[in-house]
Amino acid sequence: MSGKHQAVDAPSMADSMADDVKACPSNLRILTVAVLLGANLFVLVLAAVSLYQSRQQYELRAQLVTRDMVRSVDQRISGSIGHIDLALQAVADELERQLQGGGWTLKPSAACWSATSNACLKWRRSGSPMPGGG
Repeated sequence: MSGKHQAVDAPSMADSMADDVKACPSNLRILTVAVLLGANLFVLVLAAVSLYQSRQQYELRAQLVTRDMVRSVDQRISGSIGHIDLALQAVADELERQLQGGGWTLKPSAACWSATSNACLKWRRSGSPMPGGG
């Protein structure tokens, strides 16, 4: 009888093992999919953080470049205004001199242009900021 009993138990044990083997690939698939999804999510989060930091860096760089350009344009405009102011002051001085001397002419004399040129050269050699240029 025990031989019969063993024969009955053997197939049920084999069925149980077969069920475990069949269930194992299903669990392995679920685990593999979960790990892959987790890894993809991790990579996605890293990419998002990297993009955010990169955007902040480029915005800061754009702000610095813009600020430098504004300063440069401001200096150029101020320098041009200074040159114009210096030239107009020389012309005004020459016209005043001519008015005080009684000789009014419509075209500037060579002395006027000479005074303007000398003032510009003196300013360039001194290295000081242009008058009225800020």
